[in-house]
Amino acid sequence: MDDLSALQYLEAKNHLLLLSDESRRIEERSNDGQLIASLNLKSGKAGLTQDVPQAEGLVLVPDGTLFVCSEPNLLYIFNKAP
Repeated sequence: MDDLSALQYLEAKNHLLLLSDESRRIEERSNDGQLIASLNLKSGKAGLTQDVPQAEGLVLVPDGTLFVCSEPNLLYIFNKAP
């Protein structure tokens, strides 16, 4: 990841969510740094029709919904696949 715009500690899993604006990516990593999962924030991925511009923050709520805020005043909501 080229930069770090936001992170969230997932206490139940002892993992970190890392958001990179430049890489247009979210990664979940274990406490020893192993990659668990990733989400590409580019057009054509994860249901996106355009790249997520300048992602600045994220929140994962207990039901698995992921909220990503981006400039200019955009909010993206990703729901966990059934």
